[in-house]
Amino acid sequence: MSLEKNWPIFLLVWAGVLIGFFYLVLIPGGERLERLKEEKRNMEDQVIVLERKVRNSEGLEKKLTELHVAASLLEERLPEEKEVSNLLLVIEDSALRSGVEVQSLKPQSLEVQENSDKPQSDYLEVSFESDLVSDYYGFLLFLNYLRQSPRLIQVKNFNLEEDENGNLLIAMKLSTYVFSRVETN
Repeated sequence: MSLEKNWPIFLLVWAGVLIGFFYLVLIPGGERLERLKEEKRNMEDQVIVLERKVRNSEGLEKKLTELHVAASLLEERLPEEKEVSNLLLVIEDSALRSGVEVQSLKPQSLEVQENSDKPQSDYLEVSFESDLVSDYYGFLLFLNYLRQSPRLIQVKNFNLEEDENGNLLIAMKLSTYVFSRVETN
């Protein structure tokens, strides 16, 4: 066989090999390359979203830690029922330090706080009625000591009258809150 006579056959074979290579290797490889590029873009987008979530979660973890600290501080300021007698001592100590004379300090019954969102509340209000005798500055000092106390003590209302000696007769209602520990069914 001579090459000069069969060159069209060789040309057709080479053309067939090239066309087969093109359709069997290049086109599927190009399609696979495009799929991989698309997957890469999707992965990069997912990485960006996850990086944002990580940054947000770090901020949320910091806020959660701050909220835990704030909650523990508030729990320290809200006594349990057994600590109400200690609260009476805090009030009497504040009166002593400010020069206020406590004539009476009567704890009232525990009141469940009504909250429109929950049928039962997690805390109870403990009220105290008190009669005090003081001068104006001693009374302000007493209120300041109550404000600085480690427990949450709220002055609900007070009534000031002046006696014949120029002292203030103060009738006031104080309150604090205690955890109720009521079990919900």
